[in-house]
Amino acid sequence: MQVADRIYDFSNRVLKNQHTFIFLFQSKHQKEESFCLCFTAKDGATCADIYMLIPHKDQEAPPQSVLLHELGHCVNIALQ
Repeated sequence: MQVADRIYDFSNRVLKNQHTFIFLFQSKHQKEESFCLCFTAKDGATCADIYMLIPHKDQEAPPQSVLLHELGHCVNIALQ
């Protein structure tokens, strides 16, 4: 998150200083490696809860890449 904020000002531009919760679970899911629940608040801010499951099945994708992928869902919601 620090890199996304430093380079892209992610929190101010996308999340508009709303809280984003990132949960790390020591469990597996049948289909998902991680998932993001994004929504737009009444004030227009994008809110998100990101759930990352560890260990994940795809050993080639580092957790940083998975997190960036989930943050991409936030960008998608913010652009709508």
